[in-house]
Amino acid sequence: MAHADVTPPVNIYHRMWGAATQDLATGVHRPLRATVTLLAPREGDERQFIIALDHCVL
Repeated sequence: MAHADVTPPVNIYHRMWGAATQDLATGVHRPLRATVTLLAPREGDERQFIIALDHCVL
């Protein structure tokens, strides 16, 4: 299992909805994280990855 912080920087453009009054992020409410888990059998070469992203829009 591996994980990484994928939180965007402050002041990034983030107009996420039409009624927003600001175009730039002013801070971070909660950090965003990416997590990957690799599943592999003891024999054979078939691998499966489980990827989880803390994100609201992809």
